[in-house]
Amino acid sequence: MARRMVARAGETWRGPRGGRLRAAGLIVALGLALVACSSGDTSSAATPTATTAGQATATLSVSGTPSPSPTPLPGGAAQAGVQDICSPSSPLPVTTSVPAEIPAYANGRLQLATQIGSDSAEFGYCTSDTVSAVATFYTQGLSGKGWQNIQTFDNLSTVNIIGTRGDSENVTITIAPDAKLAGNTDLLIIVKGL
Repeated sequence: MARRMVARAGETWRGPRGGRLRAAGLIVALGLALVACSSGDTSSAATPTATTAGQATATLSVSGTPSPSPTPLPGGAAQAGVQDICSPSSPLPVTTSVPAEIPAYANGRLQLATQIGSDSAEFGYCTSDTVSAVATFYTQGLSGKGWQNIQTFDNLSTVNIIGTRGDSENVTITIAPDAKLAGNTDLLIIVKGL
């Protein structure tokens, strides 16, 4: 009789009904894992464990907290920041000229011009023109200098413009209101591959 009871209990986990029970156990284990991942407590590891009526135990361990690590840009703008071109905390280097492939912003003061390595450079202008006026100038002016794949991205009060030329040249332009001087706009141009 004991053998028959054990056999019948074992039959519960086989066949169509047993498959549903095993699937339910997996769903419970996955649900617990998802709850642990979204619990909001990032200070400690979460280890949910689910056991279903004598079935196997599923354990998931989540540990560690992802932490962003900023990667500063090389050159002067990394120290100044794009929103400090008009009002840098220390003088920015002006050691090179703007190449012909980049439209120079006529209504601005060149505050930063530095070579980075053999084929990259940074240029920074300060202007009293609006962010949208500067963005319009560069979205139209870059194509006249042979730049392609020009894309514009708006993020709050900042506009980013990117473009490419040939196989290895690219430009990134960031336009933002100056953080300290109201009514001024900072313009940072990073060119690579020239």
